[in-house]
Amino acid sequence: GGWLDRHWIQIAIQLADSVAGMAYSFFGTCLILFCLGAIGKVWSPMSLRVSSEEELLGLDDVEIGEFAVSFPVPTSP
Repeated sequence: GGWLDRHWIQIAIQLADSVAGMAYSFFGTCLILFCLGAIGKVWSPMSLRVSSEEELLGLDDVEIGEFAVSFPVPTSP
């Protein structure tokens, strides 16, 4: 069947199926993130964002305890 047997409608059916799958995945992910965000307001380990203090300190230092990238300090000539 399909394209080789000149069933041209098959491409529209497959396109509609792909769009439906993408929409299902998108809205399912949005639902999961909404639930995690709601839980994160009550229980901080499930929060989707870090606090402003942790962000100012740097996430490398806060999350893993060391700096992942060291930038050289520029010196004047």
